Amino acid sequence: MRVDNLPFYHYKLGMPNICQRNPRRQHLREQGKVFCAPASVANALIWQTKNYCPFLVKPQGKDSEQTTKLKLVEELAKLMDTISNKGTYINDLISGLRKYVRDRGYKVTTKWKGLDHRDEYHCTRLTDPRWLMESLMHDSNLILDIDITKAKSPVSKKPEAHCVTAVGFFEPNNQLYIHDPISLRRKPSLYEIDPAKHWKRLKSLRKEHGGKNDFFELWEYDPWRWGFVGILQSAIAFRVFKK
Repeated sequence: MRVDNLPFYHYKLGMPNICQRNPRRQHLREQGKVFCAPASVANALIWQTKNYCPFLVKPQGKDSEQTTKLKLVEELAKLMDTISNKGTYINDLISGLRKYVRDRGYKVTTKWKGLDHRDEYHCTRLTDPRWLMESLMHDSNLILDIDITKAKSPVSKKPEAHCVTAVGFFEPNNQLYIHDPISLRRKPSLYEIDPAKHWKRLKSLRKEHGGKNDFFELWEYDPWRWGFVGILQSAIAFRVFKK
């Protein structure tokens, strides 16, 4: 969505921060190890339910709030064909999300921008980080797909594909607030978006994508510890509407 007057700060109050490896794992296969995508989407769907679409998530009933969240993650993982030891492909994430929303009686629009190959859902390359911030305004939600590694990892260490929920931004510093489902910390992480130049995988990425150089880095801003750094592979924005 296009926003003409983007605020300098925006945060989605009340956005859940589900941990994919929650101690109460009775509802999650494989102890939730590869459930970052369904957990990230579940955060956004619950927030959407509280603010715009009251019947999007099934009623809690006699279950606890935590159990309801984990059941939603498990349901999404099945719809997204989340695979043991591999996780979730982005096209499966989108098709599972679309099926879930439609089955709940709502309409959904999705836009996928990033480095992955084109398919029926993929729109275009991500060339402007402002689009990420615009995709967090009002009833729009944003999931990020990151190749992530420790900032001090050796060159040979293979990065891991990982999905997170974007929850806000600080526009003057080009920073995003993120809920990371793998983290046990319950506060949001602050990531800075920069044109990629330091990361070890840039050379192979440029070769894979025809020598293009429009890649973005995400650095976790935490002055108390070495955080994470990664290449933003792609981003999925979606909106849910009443029929």
